[in-house]
Amino acid sequence: MDKQDLVQIRKLLKDSERVHEAWLNLYHTLHFRAPLPLKNPYMASPELLVLLVNLIHEHKPRMILELGSGLSSIILGYALEQLQGSDARRACFLTVDHDLHHVQKTVDMVKLHGLGDVVRAIHAPLSPVRTPLKDNRFWYNLSVYQHILVDIDFLVVDGPPGHMGSMMRYPAVPNLNLKHGAIIVVDDTYRSDERKMIDEWMSLSNFEREDYDIEKGVTVLQLIK
Repeated sequence: MDKQDLVQIRKLLKDSERVHEAWLNLYHTLHFRAPLPLKNPYMASPELLVLLVNLIHEHKPRMILELGSGLSSIILGYALEQLQGSDARRACFLTVDHDLHHVQKTVDMVKLHGLGDVVRAIHAPLSPVRTPLKDNRFWYNLSVYQHILVDIDFLVVDGPPGHMGSMMRYPAVPNLNLKHGAIIVVDDTYRSDERKMIDEWMSLSNFEREDYDIEKGVTVLQLIK
């Protein structure tokens, strides 16, 4: 075993320790009422989930939109439920996915965990949308929900899937009604598409930015108009 192998082993052990600590943090903080789904390649990393919980508790958002539903929807639901236990004002949380089967799986998880009063999972098929890039891209058709999606102050961008086309997630910022000070959490920012997308967003508005070394890369933006 050479020095490079030892370095790689140490890195794997350190990463494993971080993941273990993140899961312990989540279980200690949120007190899940039912088992969580098994890990799959598309599931948010536990470190990202911890970051989402911390941001929810720090910023106490009122209008939350998640693009791409799944385990993170359940984690966000628990975090919001904790906040609402001490706050008479209820937050509105919509989680969106283009895949009807995936939406149904999220709905089933929401019911299993007793979060039906907190999490609303909706199906939004992809349809052409114009963007400032002067082209048509396929993105979520949210026209039915425009009356609800006003002054969004917490946005999670984890869909549509990147393999479906170039900068598939770009329309989120130019096409949504974001509130001053809104928090935007972007997953998969080690990919060149996501990095280019964020650069394009920052040319449209003034953002504060923080990058996190979490699994596939995470960037948190705050809109400062």
